[in-house]
Amino acid sequence: MIYCCASDCIHFHDGYCSLDDIGISDDFHQCEEYVDYTDTKEYNTEFWRAVTMNGKIYKRKDKGKRAKENGIAFYYLDKELEPETKIIEEKTGRMTAYKRLKELPDHIEAILKEQGKVSDLPEWKEGE
Repeated sequence: MIYCCASDCIHFHDGYCSLDDIGISDDFHQCEEYVDYTDTKEYNTEFWRAVTMNGKIYKRKDKGKRAKENGIAFYYLDKELEPETKIIEEKTGRMTAYKRLKELPDHIEAILKEQGKVSDLPEWKEGE
């Protein structure tokens, strides 16, 4: 086993590289097999995120990993789903902590009544 400190690499597991054979570059002594997990296909699913700018709510495109639990679809960027992982609920585009997933059904309905679906919001453009 090879010790590793690149926790954002897809091969990193509990402080070690999961590969048996790796190459190290001569120039910067970096691992040649390093792959950032956020560069993988599963973390590059596009979705709408609700953002508030100048007192108005807009939608903004973002990318993350899609998951679904208890009938609720959401996106996130962390490598592992931990209680404090920030998730973005799919219908509303609103962010919350993963540990609050069970509380979301009531909040989702209230937000949808107030703002509507995130996909129906005007798109935020840089500079607005």
